[in-house]
Amino acid sequence: MSAKIELKNLGKKISEIVEEYGDEVYEAVEDGLDSAEKELLNNLKSKSPEDTGDYKKRWRSKGRKYKLKRYVHNTKTVKNADGDSIPLSNILEYSEASKHQGLIRKTFEESESEMINAFEETLKGKI
Repeated sequence: MSAKIELKNLGKKISEIVEEYGDEVYEAVEDGLDSAEKELLNNLKSKSPEDTGDYKKRWRSKGRKYKLKRYVHNTKTVKNADGDSIPLSNILEYSEASKHQGLIRKTFEESESEMINAFEETLKGKI
């Protein structure tokens, strides 16, 4: 049996319920993004070229640093002609001389359905 709510308190009670539900949805979405991110990280690691040292092992995420967003990057750097460190992923992805040009974008696009499925499955388990 549900508790009686006075009419004058109805709006406040509805707001409380919506806020509580909103918090649950927010956490479920964050967990879903974590699941999607893991799919992408695994795919990037598995598709990374073998001839680039430890590049394959250097895929990372910024985790939950930003609300409702995930950023994935590779921490492997190399020195350019001036001795400055630059991300190897930029060279491999964008250099016209790279035999791996476009691999990150292609892997992301190929991972989209897996990421969406992981996201949805996580949400279903939470909501």
